[in-house]
Amino acid sequence: MSIILDATFSVADLEAIYLRLAKLPSNFSDLEMSNGEDDPRNPVTLDALARGKNLPVDPTGGYFLHAKDVTYGISFFEDEVTIFAICSSDETASELMKALAELPVKYGFACQSEEREHQNRVVAKKPYGSHEAWVGRDYNRYLPGVYWLNLVPKSLLERHGVPESAIKSIAVSCAEIGGRNYLIRLFPTSSDWEKHVAEIDEWRKKSPGVFYKQEAEIALKEAANFLEASDATSKWK
Repeated sequence: MSIILDATFSVADLEAIYLRLAKLPSNFSDLEMSNGEDDPRNPVTLDALARGKNLPVDPTGGYFLHAKDVTYGISFFEDEVTIFAICSSDETASELMKALAELPVKYGFACQSEEREHQNRVVAKKPYGSHEAWVGRDYNRYLPGVYWLNLVPKSLLERHGVPESAIKSIAVSCAEIGGRNYLIRLFPTSSDWEKHVAEIDEWRKKSPGVFYKQEAEIALKEAANFLEASDATSKWK
């Protein structure tokens, strides 16, 4: 079972990200680069990526980096860069999260894709077919959820009014990294999320500042047509 990892940073930190990845073992750092996930791949060094020079593909619109145990998708929006990684195992995702936790991350998480869908995907059957949408992913509005692994700046918890003690009450570990970030693990393994789903859902429902999708589900269910459904879900970015 592969693990998804998502972490957002300032574009200004891109060099620091690649320099940190260069310190990881070869299964993370021996890379090939491509424009699309299935496009032809060419070898690339993390030094070249850090300098942004002599790259085998045009990096402007985003790109993919392929290692033995990780596929990194690198995308840009305004002044942010997001790393969306597919990791081969819990151990791979954990090691990568520990490395990224040393950097000035804006928000990050890692979990099985099914856990992410449970917390942030809404689906409703409509006369025109099945209407599906991602909701609650804007970390500037709220904490998008709590997952197997969470990489959250202290400042983000404070901004959304989520006490450290509240997070610790449902976690098996909560490490403060560099006086800036919390690396929070809710369960021993990523597959344990289903065992704890009722507990975590109840915690999210009762926690101000943490997204809980019930209102979005109701709004989608009550929408009479495609336009109303799209409008309803767009309010829960």
